[in-house]
Amino acid sequence: MKVYRIHPQGAPLHAVKSITSNDEVLNGVFVFESLPEAWGCREWDQRTRKVELAEIICKPSDLRQVGDYEGVLLLARRGRIVKRWPFATQRRCTEWIAAQVGA
Repeated sequence: MKVYRIHPQGAPLHAVKSITSNDEVLNGVFVFESLPEAWGCREWDQRTRKVELAEIICKPSDLRQVGDYEGVLLLARRGRIVKRWPFATQRRCTEWIAAQVGA
């Protein structure tokens, strides 16, 4: 299945631990299960520079619902990036996603 992640340009997928909104450290990264879900990033700091939207292929069993607004958890060392869209700023990324989902 395809999932999406917004992170700094060129960032590795597997060298990261995530922290939930409740300060719980998880072994994996947050991803969005669809582009419409990724459009939720419009609430993030739009001035962040040099971000990318990564398309990741993984198995459904590689994902865990953790009840966080940042998406679902892609377990560590699971999935692989198959496409990267680089953007100069978070705002440009948000605008591109909005155009893709018709928002």
